[in-house]
Amino acid sequence: MTGPTIPDPQSPIRDSQSLTPTSTIAPSAWDRFVAAHPQAHILQTSPWGELKAAFGWGVERVALVDGGRIVASAQILYRRLPGGVAHLAYVPRGPIVDWEDEEATVALMDALAKAARGRGALALVIEPDLPDGPAHRKRLAALG
Repeated sequence: MTGPTIPDPQSPIRDSQSLTPTSTIAPSAWDRFVAAHPQAHILQTSPWGELKAAFGWGVERVALVDGGRIVASAQILYRRLPGGVAHLAYVPRGPIVDWEDEEATVALMDALAKAARGRGALALVIEPDLPDGPAHRKRLAALG
C-alpha cells in the first residue's frame, strides 16, 4: 500500500482533477509533504501532534489529495473548553496551502470547517505562517 506522494515542485500541482479531502494520511507521507512545502513548520508535523496528544489535545490531520498527491494540509489540535460542552479547534502555523490557489484554499478551509464541526468544535482558529500584511489580511478575511 502506498500513500500520497509529494508533488514535484517543477510540475503543476494538478491538472483539473478533483481535490479530495482525507484524514487518513500516513504520518510518514504527511511529514514528507510538510517538509517539502515552502510554508513548512514544525508545528504541522506529526511528532508535534503526538507530543500535544500526550498532553491531552486531540489531533486530526486533514489533507487535500489530487491524483494521489497531497496538495494542501492542516494538522488540527482539539482542546475541550472549560465546562466540557465543546472543543476549540486550532491549526498552529497552518494550514499549509498555496494561498494563491483559490480552489485549493477554499476546498481546504471547507474540509477543516467540516472536520471541526464533526468534533463538536465551537470555533476553528487558524494561524497561517504568513507575513502580516494587507494582502494576506484581506485574503484571510475573505475566507471568514
